[in-house]
Amino acid sequence: MAASVLLWLIATAWARLVMRAVESDQLHRKDSTRARLVTPQADETDPFSQLRSDL
Repeated sequence: MAASVLLWLIATAWARLVMRAVESDQLHRKDSTRARLVTPQADETDPFSQLRSDL
């Protein structure tokens, strides 16, 4: 019984953290991951191109 209560508390805390992160991303706050995304440059489209050219 104690283990199930502990797992329920962990799941609840995790769900709250995910919900806060989603809200932060939607609001474009400074701490959101969407605000810190870096757009790839044209030469970064295929990360394996250097490996394929060496073969």
